Amino acid sequence: MEPALPLDLERVIFELAASVHFSSIPILMRVAHRVKHWVEPFLYRTMFVGTSHPTPVAFVLSPRSRSSFYRDAVRHICIDPPVLSPFTISAIDAIFTTCTRIESLAAKSTHNQSIAFLFPFISTFPALTRLHADLTDLLSELPRNERSTAFDAFSNLTHLEMREHIRAPEVCAGLARLPRLTHLALQCNPHARGILPLCMNLLKECRALRVLAALSAMWFELGGVRVGAPFYQAVDTPGIHSDDVRFVLVQHPQIVKEDVGTWLSDARSGRMPGFWECAEEAVTRRIAARSATERQM
Repeated sequence: MEPALPLDLERVIFELAASVHFSSIPILMRVAHRVKHWVEPFLYRTMFVGTSHPTPVAFVLSPRSRSSFYRDAVRHICIDPPVLSPFTISAIDAIFTTCTRIESLAAKSTHNQSIAFLFPFISTFPALTRLHADLTDLLSELPRNERSTAFDAFSNLTHLEMREHIRAPEVCAGLARLPRLTHLALQCNPHARGILPLCMNLLKECRALRVLAALSAMWFELGGVRVGAPFYQAVDTPGIHSDDVRFVLVQHPQIVKEDVGTWLSDARSGRMPGFWECAEEAVTRRIAARSATERQM
């Protein structure tokens, strides 16, 4: 009789392989029925709805008997459709109706495409902890006097990247209603009038915040072509200063930050987007430096 690994250990090995090497999952599924049962959820753990990485037709057309499988399997979703086609609408409806245990969601809106239709779905996701979206657009179909209280639907959020310049007071008021929000990122022009007072007010009102990252795209010239820099940088900019160590100005590479492949890779491996790590490291350094200074006094 040939030696065999304990079943639990065998499962750990195959699941680890599936989580590290996404492209190997279809091959692993052919090893044995039990292995298919273990690794197939990893194939659907992360989904992208858009033109460059279309949602599998099998998902949209699959029988409802698999709804419990998709509910348990899908954890991360990115939506980036330049224009919503009938198929894309069907895909989003099928995904959001079935996959109610989503933990992170990135939804991109444009001048031609609003994401307001997503709010009724998103507001029912109890496990949602990370959101990357234009909240002003997301809440735009609600009456203005209901928008701040609508944030109660996001009470479990810990990480929020707002893909817009905050202007509406109801959005600022809504952010203060998020009791677990520890990381907030804002797209902004760091030199825009009033941006620093706005950030300081958010740090005051959002009591759980540990990091507030002000995101600003950076570019450099290469042969006359604008190219995004290949990394994130926490920078000190003249005229933009705060005594609150939690406020970090992060310059980010636009072409990397908006790259779908990068998002998919991060989500599948369990990594956070790079700007979070960059901001956290800056805050940690500042706290350490302040503590060292206080000890010397």
